[in-house]
Amino acid sequence: MAAPPSCNTVLNDLSPCLSYLSDKDPINLSTSCCHGIKELDKVVLEKKDRVTVCECIKSVLPEIGTIDNSRVQILLTKCGTKHKFLPRISSNMNCTK
Repeated sequence: MAAPPSCNTVLNDLSPCLSYLSDKDPINLSTSCCHGIKELDKVVLEKKDRVTVCECIKSVLPEIGTIDNSRVQILLTKCGTKHKFLPRISSNMNCTK
């Protein structure tokens, strides 16, 4: 059984997507964004992994700023992930669900 991804890994994989998720880049999903999302998709097979990803995002949300949640699921779909591992992102999200 593999260890959950580190927060640094999560942030590195997710960082190319932040301008899209924060609605600062209304159109483009970069290749590096989809690559990072697909890398995360490979490691979120178990609930503990998804909780780790969620907690990491929640911990840096004050630095990231507002996320357009309508773009989260679009991102996962457009990048072709198997798992819908990103919840509605907010400072009060419950990462255990």
